[in-house]
This record gives sequence, C-alpha cells and structure tokens, in this order.
Amino acid sequence: MSAKDFHEEAYDEGTVLKLNILEHYLTEWLPVFLHGKTQIINIFDFHCGPGKDCSGEAGSPLRIVRVVRKYIQELNSKGVKVKGWFNDIEPGKIVSCQNCLSSESAAEVMESHFTNNRFEEIFPKACEEMRRPGSANFVFIDPTGLVPLREVSPRLALIPKTDVLIFAPAQHIARLARTEEFQKYLPGFPVGLGAREVPSALCEYIKGSMPSGEQTYHHAPFAIRKGRNSNIYALIFGSGNLLGLVKFLTVTWKISPNGEANYDLAGDLAFKDQYALEGFDTPRKIATFRKELRALVLEGVLRNNLDVSIFRCSCKNPMEFTTVACYDS
Repeated sequence: MSAKDFHEEAYDEGTVLKLNILEHYLTEWLPVFLHGKTQIINIFDFHCGPGKDCSGEAGSPLRIVRVVRKYIQELNSKGVKVKGWFNDIEPGKIVSCQNCLSSESAAEVMESHFTNNRFEEIFPKACEEMRRPGSANFVFIDPTGLVPLREVSPRLALIPKTDVLIFAPAQHIARLARTEEFQKYLPGFPVGLGAREVPSALCEYIKGSMPSGEQTYHHAPFAIRKGRNSNIYALIFGSGNLLGLVKFLTVTWKISPNGEANYDLAGDLAFKDQYALEGFDTPRKIATFRKELRALVLEGVLRNNLDVSIFRCSCKNPMEFTTVACYDS
C-alpha cells in the first residue's frame, strides 16, 4: 500500500503555522514595491500542491491570492502587475490548484502560470523570469523531500530584489545526513546533529554557499515543532536587503517568545501553557541583547543606526528601532 498523500489529510498545526508565516511575511513584503521602480512582482510557489487541504484550509496558493487581493487597488493605480508561478511535480495537483484559484477569482488580481515539472527543471527557467528588468521576486520552496540548496541559494542571491523562504524537514536531515542519497542534495552538511540543531546549522550551511564578493545576503532560521513530539521542521529565510530580514524577524517574534522557534529553545521552560520549575530562572533573550548592545556601543564597535541594525538582525532580535535602506531605491 502506498503512503497516504500529505494533502489528503487536514493540515496539522505546524503546517498551518508555516503557512501563516508565509502569509504574514508576504503581507509585509508586497507593499514595499508600490513606491518605487518595480513593474512586475513575481511570486513563485515551486511545490504548490492542490491549493487547499481536504478540510478546505487554504494552502500557499490561496494565501498568495489573499495577500495580493489586499493591495489590488494600489497595484492597479501604480501600474504594477503581479504574476503567480505555481508548479508541482504531480499533474493532478496542478489541475486542482488551477480549479481552486479559479473558484477564488484569482484572475481578477494576478496573472497565474501553472507548470508540472521537477524542481531542477523549472528553477533555471524561473531565474530567467526573475532577472527581467523591473522585477521583484518572492520564492517559496516547500518540497516534500529535499532540493539542492547549495546550488539554489547562491543563484537567488545574485538576483536583485529577491527574497526566499525554504521549508525543510529537520528531523529527516538529522537522521539521514550520512546517507549517500542525502549528500547528493546537501554535500558536506555536518552529520551527528540532533533535529533541534539542524535549523541553525542549515542556515549556516546555506550562508557558506553564498558567492564571494561585496554583495551581502541575509539569512535567518525558524524552527517549527509539530505537536509535542520530536518532529522538527526548518524554515530558512533569505533576502538581499536588510529590510527584508527585519520584516521576517518581526513576523516570527510576533508568534514566538524567542523569534527562532515555536517552542522554548532552552528545553522545557515556560511556553504558552507550560511553566518553568520554581526557582529556575533563565535570562530573557531581550535583556541579554540589550546588555550586549550597550557594551558594543560604549566600546565604539557600533557607531551608527545601520551598525546597530545589522547587529540586531545578527542576534535575530527585532527591537524597537532602526533605519534601513528600502528595497526599491
């Protein structure tokens, strides 16, 4: 008997959280390009699925349409066109996605393109679209398995105004890192890590693949634990603009006590309805950040708001201030 298809079941809470992060980030990201030189906004969903789960919960394609609809008047008034690019390796899911978006009148708010290809086949063609003059791009990579991130991320980093959100199964990576098949996709990835260590390690691994030169590309991980078991998944965000990173961290801090996971990174400390043992106190991350920030300012290491912004983001801490360059200058 074949394994049951993921989309034939209702999304679990971890999947809904992932989709919420996607939707909230797009809501922050898209209006940035209403006030500059952008003519086309491309949103790529390379593993789109049928558009919703068996219970009708909106998947990534419907959430993309929902975000674009919020800004359709402004987009039309500015003459900015939105193109949605939806791909899935299974033909039936593409047909379902087309029907799903048609029922939501997606054509009223954006131009949609549907393809049925392996990721390795469609990605180079997508990069050609991303490079067109006047384009801004958001890339969502949410495979059921793995993609060659060591090749994908550097190519995206060289394309202006391009942000990416990648989903990966941390517990599978931790278990299979030593296998030959795994190493084809993530060559040189460290072995022997626990699932909780993988999201940060994967982020560092992707950073290490970036092209050399003056261009800076910013990354941040977010870990999602499904239920109370050991199933850990990783979201890796990337942007060529510090403002993109600030927006992503702002979204993750709104849903998490630490900005890096939907569980307490210290282990079994207080999180939502859980409570720490009496007398066991862990320094708050924000308090630690403020202490380090003060010391670096007094030492002259951080000399202006931009220095502070970069330090703040390196600590994955969206504090209450900063001035950063706009994407669309």
